[in-house]
Order: sequence, then structure tokens, then C-alpha cells
Amino acid sequence: MDTPSDTPRPENMSVEDLIQRNKRYVGEAHPKTYTLLQMFKGSFFNGPHTLIIACLDSRCDPYKIFNLNPPDAVVIRNPGGRVSAALSSVATLDSRFDLEKIVLLQHSDCGTSHVTEELVDKRIDTARSPHDPESIKMGNIVKELMISKGQAGVKADLEMLRRQPFLRESLVRNSVGFWLDTFSGVVKVVE
Repeated sequence: MDTPSDTPRPENMSVEDLIQRNKRYVGEAHPKTYTLLQMFKGSFFNGPHTLIIACLDSRCDPYKIFNLNPPDAVVIRNPGGRVSAALSSVATLDSRFDLEKIVLLQHSDCGTSHVTEELVDKRIDTARSPHDPESIKMGNIVKELMISKGQAGVKADLEMLRRQPFLRESLVRNSVGFWLDTFSGVVKVVE
């Protein structure tokens, strides 16, 4: 288990800190932006047809890993890049963009691989209502579906995706899972 060290924790950013950081972004880095229809050349049919579900870890950025531009794919990011947390978003995005492929991207040394059932239980114990059925349910969901299982997690998530009755057969058939070696940057297909 982690213990406090002599290394100082990063500062908790205040609202004012975030506003100042945004001002720097606007002045230095904010790109010219277009409406969605302009970006898709006047038709949502020209929008992205690939959906990537990826971990939110900054080392697992699908735009960089696959050398993509924003119109190339739409990306959902969550802890671990897990399907269970993304299903309602998949349905929403497929309704607008007529998706053709779902790509799962999970990676080595994921932060969720350092989450244990014991840590989840301890956190739930500090909830406002730890014995409430919803608190217990959330703890069980996190333990079962959100903790990284390595490459086996990619396989399990592909199976979960393929069991969803609300997804079109062609979309499910075109789903693929990738495992990123965080240290080399190399991805491999997980069957």
C-alpha cells in the first residue's frame, strides 16, 4: 500500500489557477476552431466512423499513438479505457455518426492496475452513506469492471461489447482491441 513519502504532493489547483492556465492556453495554443458541420464538410455523414475507447492516462493518447487528427476518430476516455463506463456514450455517438468500427485501447502500467479491492472498500467506507445499496453497488462495479486486468481486460471488454443487444451487428463485428506497451509505444492487437 502507498505510504506518504518525503516527496511533496502536487498542489491542488484552485479555481483561479485553472482560470489563469486557461488564459495562457487561449493566448498561446488555442487553435482556430470550426463548427462540427464545417469540420465534417457540411454533413455528419463525413464525420468520424471510428470510435476509440481509451484510458485517460496521458501516456495513452490515441491521437498521438495512432497519428490521428480530430476528424479521423471520436475518442472516449475513462480510467482503464474500460467498455462498461462507455456504453451509453457508444450508443449516443453511433446515433449521430453511423460508426463503422470500435477500437479499444488499454495499456501496461495503467493506474487502475494499482487499484485493489481493498482500496475500493476503504474508499467506499468513507462515503457519505457507505452502507447504502448504491454505495455497495458502485464499489462492486469498480472492483469487477474498472480495475485493469491487463490484456485479459481487453478480451473481456471485447466480449462485453459483443454481448450488447443495442449495438448493430456490423459495428460489433468490426470491433478490435489493442494493448499498448507504455514503455515502447508499440501497440498489438488482442484477439
